[in-house]
Amino acid sequence: MKFVQLFSLLSVLSLKFVYTAKFEDTCFSYRLGYPCCEGDMVVITDNDGQWGVEDDQWCGFNDDKCLGKYGYKACETTNEVVFTDDTEWGVENDEWCVICKEQSTTNTSLNYAYVLSQLGKDENYAYSPESLFTALQMYEKCITDKNEKQEIINLIGNKNYLNYKSSETSKLVNRIWIDTNKKYDFSSVKELEPLTYAINMRSSDATAIKDAYVNKQTEGFIQSTPTKFTDATVFDFMNVLYFKDKWDKYSNEFIREYRNLRFQNIDGKYKYPTSIHFTKSSTYYLRGNDAIAYSLKYENDDYQMIVILPNTGKSIGEIDITPYLPNASNPATRMTNFDKLYFEMPEFSVENTWTLKPKSSEASLFGLNHFSGRSLRRDLVDLSGRLPPSAEISQVVKVECNKEGTEAAAVTEVHVTAAKGLPVTRREPVIFRFICNRPYIYVLYDNVNNDVAFVGQVMKVEDGVEPPKTSTRKTTSVPTRYPTKTLPYGY
Repeated sequence: MKFVQLFSLLSVLSLKFVYTAKFEDTCFSYRLGYPCCEGDMVVITDNDGQWGVEDDQWCGFNDDKCLGKYGYKACETTNEVVFTDDTEWGVENDEWCVICKEQSTTNTSLNYAYVLSQLGKDENYAYSPESLFTALQMYEKCITDKNEKQEIINLIGNKNYLNYKSSETSKLVNRIWIDTNKKYDFSSVKELEPLTYAINMRSSDATAIKDAYVNKQTEGFIQSTPTKFTDATVFDFMNVLYFKDKWDKYSNEFIREYRNLRFQNIDGKYKYPTSIHFTKSSTYYLRGNDAIAYSLKYENDDYQMIVILPNTGKSIGEIDITPYLPNASNPATRMTNFDKLYFEMPEFSVENTWTLKPKSSEASLFGLNHFSGRSLRRDLVDLSGRLPPSAEISQVVKVECNKEGTEAAAVTEVHVTAAKGLPVTRREPVIFRFICNRPYIYVLYDNVNNDVAFVGQVMKVEDGVEPPKTSTRKTTSVPTRYPTKTLPYGY
């Protein structure tokens, strides 16, 4: 009887089901003052999105909507590809139609494992792309800089993360923390207004209120985040993602006895942790160019754990995980050339926090080179008397995996602040003394004809007239009467 043994250096939690695109009530054009299109004919595409014309006015398409093209509608029933150019075409009712594919939850613009290796280095580490993308999508709707917006869209793709749902075993909640002391207007982003929650940011317990919310949403698994709420806080775009479920022990045929696994650490030393192990008949594993992978089931089908073991000589950062994920466009090969599969991996737990500041190495890692917060929309909040806003991203992640099951949580915040301007203080005027007391050049410039009329130099000068010296001699008073003198006779 043949066996295949697997253990893990890299594990990935992923949603089992593919997210299917569907038309929503709001779209990008709504924020710009135009309605959403009801049809499916694209007239023009620009940096904002895809535009159509209905009732003699511009309208916008939701990015998730399955659209027609070149005057042809989207296929409604068929998914059979008849012809392919820059589009996949089908035929319905003797007419060409555009075949729309379901959107995968996989975001192929991000090299998940490479980012993991750069953030975690040689330590146990985890991060949550889904939580990060959700918080960034809220933030993106509130900024104006095209470069910053485009980088976020390139990172997260065109999926609507704000429509993601909680399930029986997972919780996904969004909140936008705002300040009761500031004036806000969400009329231009109405879809975000229900997510807002106002507290007094000047209060000494503002941060404690936020942490209590995090503690409640994660059922005590994460008790706080490093973000501090102060008077400078303008927005805190927060996503909380929480999951907990037990292994499907009947499906996985778990071996219940205690066992230690001989595990070689990254430094080459061997350790003997408690392991999770089972046998499985009538199953398969995946083999790719750089790794092998196996999927572990939970009691509910909301999540699955995909364990990816790099080939000998391959590092974590070199692995492309996308072929091992559900609905991969280029999937790894299913391997069934065995009678039974024996699986074993160590129990593990990890808790870490990472931050992303403007122009940091983390910003470059995610392709967010223009991330700053400075282009915050001024119609959303009155920032009079405050310095230009700035933003910072933080994420807290905690995962525990043992023989019973898995518990995982992530809290991502995009924290936008704007400090008050410095008070004006009286000071002595600064005087710059421009004194030509040595050779200099002069130019007579013709402003009418915009040209240099004369240019000259002064190299030497003559002595001028000495100013009169001030006398220090004492002055005497002039008498008011002069003495009389007797003149001789005859005068």
